Amino acid sequence: MYGIKLGGSVSHSSILLPAKCARTHAVAENNNNVTDSGRVQPWRTVLETDPNLGPPVVALGKFDALHRGHQKLAITAVHLGGTPHLVSFDGMAEVFGWEPRLPLVAPCDRRRVLSSWRRVCLSAVPREHRIPFRDVRNMVPEEFVELLACDLGAKGVVVGSNYRFGYKAAGTAETLKSLGSAYGMKVEIVNLVEESEFSVEHGLGDIVSSTKIRKGLGSGDVGLVAQCLGRPYRLVARLGVEDLRTHGVIPYRNFLNQYPTAGRYDGVSVFVAESCPEEYSFEEKDAFSKSAGANSVVFDTERGAVVENVHIPDGLHGDVHCIIDFV
Repeated sequence: MYGIKLGGSVSHSSILLPAKCARTHAVAENNNNVTDSGRVQPWRTVLETDPNLGPPVVALGKFDALHRGHQKLAITAVHLGGTPHLVSFDGMAEVFGWEPRLPLVAPCDRRRVLSSWRRVCLSAVPREHRIPFRDVRNMVPEEFVELLACDLGAKGVVVGSNYRFGYKAAGTAETLKSLGSAYGMKVEIVNLVEESEFSVEHGLGDIVSSTKIRKGLGSGDVGLVAQCLGRPYRLVARLGVEDLRTHGVIPYRNFLNQYPTAGRYDGVSVFVAESCPEEYSFEEKDAFSKSAGANSVVFDTERGAVVENVHIPDGLHGDVHCIIDFV
């Protein structure tokens, strides 16, 4: 079934594509990923392989919150014997005309969260790969499966049991499993992560989801949010350090991810740093943990977040990141 060996970089040299991919791969190489309309699609490339883990295995989802359900997909991808890649789609809100909203994880904080998953992913840090939704929105299910196998070089696929794909969401998880076998891809369907009694008591159902996390933030229930995430919720803002020193207020426009509803939050940790930490260390205590829970933040309806007892290190100038952990 496999007969096309990719050349090029070391990370791709050991990947054999299914024989069914011969035409697709030849077109991609000859045209340098250029569409019939002449538009370059740089995302349409074989995913990297970690030689210690095996060929690419993709987990499909939105991955906006990087919650416990998303982590379970990554764990399953690793145990399929491959390098885990979280594949999601950019630009869905623009295509469908949805109202813009802040992400649940600040863009600069995603690498730190993913690095913390090493504990449960056989020391692997999942990679991320984003596909412009407009480039695939009209694909029928088989075209999308061909893309995964032939363009991205996936040897395995992991999805949640409620996953839908293809034009007008025509494909289900079972459709993916059936089509994937024709391309030599093993498809694993993962049951959704349940929150059981904890979530039922909060009236939000028993399945972990990004919608539930947004509802938790909207009601000020940061405990529920942490339960769904499997970690404390981290809020990140970027602003001028002198403004923070002078006023002690973070305007809402400066937040990089979704803030909770108005109210007072005690026992939080507030840190100011030049940039977002990109790695999570398990060997050493986080430098921030020394003051864990020592601060209070009041989210005022009009002014923004009023930060109390925050320590601003000497030597910081210009724009800084203010990090709020709801521990």
